[in-house]
Amino acid sequence: MNSALVHFILQCLREAPDLPRRVLYICSGREDRRDGIKAMLGRACVECDCYDKSNAQEGVRTMAESDLLSDELWTRIDNDITNLKYALCIYTPPCSTCSYLRGRGPGPRKVRSKEHPYGLPDLTEAEKLEVKQANYLLTRCFVSARTAVKVGAGIMYEQPEPFREEEVTSFDLPEFEQMKLEVNPDIIDFDQCVHGALTTKPTRVVVKAPQPKLKQLVEEGHWNTTSLRPIQRTPLRGARLMSAKETRDRENREAIGGMRNPHLSVQMCQTDHHARVRVRKTLRDFLREAPEIGRVVLENIVKKTGKPIPQVLIFEARTRLKALWVDIKAPREHDPVGPAKGVDADIMNLFSMAIGDPDSELPTWFYKNVGAPFGAEMPIEDSAGIFPRVDVDHVTEEEIRQRTADASEVDWENYKSAEEAPQIVAELLNKMENEGWAVSFESLQKLKTFLEAVHVPVNKLGLITKVRSDGTLKHRLIWDLLRSGINACLAVGSRIVLPRLEDAVHSLLELLEDDTSEESISMLVFDISDAFHEIPINARERRFQTAQANGKWYVFLVLVFGSKAAPTLWGRMAAWLARSITYITPEHLVRSQIYVDDPLVIIKGSREARWSELCLILLWVSVVGLRIAWAKLSWGRSVDWIGGTISLTRFKGSPCVKITIPEAKITANVTEAREILALSVVPRRRLAAYLGRMGFLAGLIIYLRAFLQPCWAVLTDAPPQSGGKRRKSPLKHLVHVSRFASALRWHIAFLEGQRGALTRHYFPQQLRPTMTIVVDASPWGMGGILYNTEAEPVAFFADTFTATDEEVLSATRGLSDHMTLWEGLTILVAMRTWREEDDHRSLLVYIKSDSLSACRMLLKLAARSPSCNVIAKELALDLSECAHPPILAEHIPGIVNVTADALSRLSAPTPAAFPASLAGLQPTPVAHRSKSWWKSREI
Repeated sequence: MNSALVHFILQCLREAPDLPRRVLYICSGREDRRDGIKAMLGRACVECDCYDKSNAQEGVRTMAESDLLSDELWTRIDNDITNLKYALCIYTPPCSTCSYLRGRGPGPRKVRSKEHPYGLPDLTEAEKLEVKQANYLLTRCFVSARTAVKVGAGIMYEQPEPFREEEVTSFDLPEFEQMKLEVNPDIIDFDQCVHGALTTKPTRVVVKAPQPKLKQLVEEGHWNTTSLRPIQRTPLRGARLMSAKETRDRENREAIGGMRNPHLSVQMCQTDHHARVRVRKTLRDFLREAPEIGRVVLENIVKKTGKPIPQVLIFEARTRLKALWVDIKAPREHDPVGPAKGVDADIMNLFSMAIGDPDSELPTWFYKNVGAPFGAEMPIEDSAGIFPRVDVDHVTEEEIRQRTADASEVDWENYKSAEEAPQIVAELLNKMENEGWAVSFESLQKLKTFLEAVHVPVNKLGLITKVRSDGTLKHRLIWDLLRSGINACLAVGSRIVLPRLEDAVHSLLELLEDDTSEESISMLVFDISDAFHEIPINARERRFQTAQANGKWYVFLVLVFGSKAAPTLWGRMAAWLARSITYITPEHLVRSQIYVDDPLVIIKGSREARWSELCLILLWVSVVGLRIAWAKLSWGRSVDWIGGTISLTRFKGSPCVKITIPEAKITANVTEAREILALSVVPRRRLAAYLGRMGFLAGLIIYLRAFLQPCWAVLTDAPPQSGGKRRKSPLKHLVHVSRFASALRWHIAFLEGQRGALTRHYFPQQLRPTMTIVVDASPWGMGGILYNTEAEPVAFFADTFTATDEEVLSATRGLSDHMTLWEGLTILVAMRTWREEDDHRSLLVYIKSDSLSACRMLLKLAARSPSCNVIAKELALDLSECAHPPILAEHIPGIVNVTADALSRLSAPTPAAFPASLAGLQPTPVAHRSKSWWKSREI
């Protein structure tokens, strides 16, 4: 086995000559063996760092250098991996707790099962310790392997091959499944011995290395095997059920998408790189030949002229692109809508076929006599997996007639907003007719004849008027498909995934990572005019988009506002557009996001290169046939997008991304909070709307979440009990303001600038100073240790819990019932003790604790327990001026958190011994926790 492993390592090093000739070997056994891996690699001039407890037992190394149950040692190992010290990392952890021999004969009994992969519930204390140690070692190996792959190193994880289906192995642990999902490794089963031994030693290796080479090694006999057995990806067993949020996040990651982080979506697609290059080259060549396009773009950015690219140039660009695809046999069952108006179906279809975009159905919507499904007669399905699927039931015609009323059976008026502005409504409807989006009729019978339908529901119209920044008014019609019952008939089989402001921040930071000059990056924000109306609806579905106004009956041929299907249908188009932009631009220089109809494009490079990419993207959008609101173009290092201002700037001499919340949003929320606070009861719907707006701010500043939780709690009144239903308030549609008044007062204080700032700075990872803090608590006291980047302790504190702590947290010292509270308080004390004020905006803190509940509370800044929520609020107040994320929390098993545990027990009835590893360090003073120490109680 050793010779085969060495041969494989050398092959990997030949495949990656730029990586260091150094290997990491975890659980290596004694490293001083002459026939060991280290000696054999040494003869090939390859260094090998071996870690195993046996090295300390034999005196080869110290225990601090060998004990893999030490979190400090693993931190040093992970630092070495991150610093690109190794080309390959090998992991061979002990497998005794997973051995199939357990429970057979006189040996030890089984300690795991498929239902309990982390250990059976009835283990003895000795068995619990054995399993905890094994779990920690396995988990650290999996985490280390993920880190290695992220920085480009190879990995190998070796364990016995699973013997029987009912036997549990390390491959059944959720951490292995997580590693497998992230790393996507090769998995090989083989027999180490085929020479007649009592056991052939079936082995499984998990590797991230060139698979052809590995197969070649086996076939050449370097690893003896009778066959390569393919691995079946079986469902995870024994893992905890995922929460609804975790399930939703997983579905979001697995969907192809495109509106959010399209550069990640494109990585999931198998596309033709050469076809992408040809499209890009054609558009760039055309831009050089047509300088007028650049002048049009410049005039719109500087003078806001609103002048589009001339149609003759767009037509010529389309002609050149179609010449690239002359050999593609696209289906022509239908005629395109036309190149001069609306989306060009041929461009979309040919481009998608040439590139290999997965959404092959979308382009067909834009051919004449086709159109998109609306979800009533034709369910909206997403066979390509663009968005996460949703289980829906298709309704029958009989059910449609039961849920909706025919237009001849209803007697209602449009909403007051529309009835009181007939002239504006008429102008908007006339525009839709002129654009070819609607057809009007003098009578209902003529409308039904046109639709060839007997049952035609009708929708109320509403008018929304907004004041633009320049003082002019913007009018928009809304079709109420909810009240008409039509939305209840729509089968929408997927849900869109929208980007968040933090996605734009992450994209900017990624581009800043390699070149930390903010002057080399510009941002583009533009608007797609009448985006929903660009989607034609299939003729069979148009009867569900009717309305009556000013004595006429209207049917709308395109998607309208107010339909449950509208976000998904337009979302498919927006996702395609974002992916197409990514296809034809360099990923390492261009990133984009599309929130509904508002694209954001981030471009990096020289001034000339950025301008070239800008013009190329705008030309491509125009060639596709989408109409750009040219007068709204925004270009530069500061733009407004989805409710926030994103700026590239410098803070304390370092380049960063600055997010500012618009003053208008702050003022509106403060006004609403004060009005609600003045009431004794408030309608649930009004409170939900207010919390929705505050939730947007919490998306920008996560520290608001702890102060929103009490408000959300009153809407549901109580968490569900063991699968039961939520209890509703006896007031039904009203809730008492007194139940969340303190939270509202904090909202007002925060938004008015009394608590924290409303501007956030985000720094590239490599520019952020870091610190690591390990904490622990006992029922009597707390302890914390500060480590430097080399995992060496540089400071510590130890303290007891006070009477004020007991009063504020409603807890009692000496009782283990309040351990989550004490652990959370220890984290809070550690943060206030060691976070330096001058680095409060950029410092990245790693908190390690053996309390999983405390880690969750720290990351969410919210908890179900009112006492824990007090600590969450304190943390939120302390972190209110920080950008996301200032803290990373890691749960470590109690068996390895021995030093901090000893500090927490110095004040126990039976005091623990002072840790020898901290000898020579002076304790850090801890501030006295009087009532004034608890800041959130002041509000």
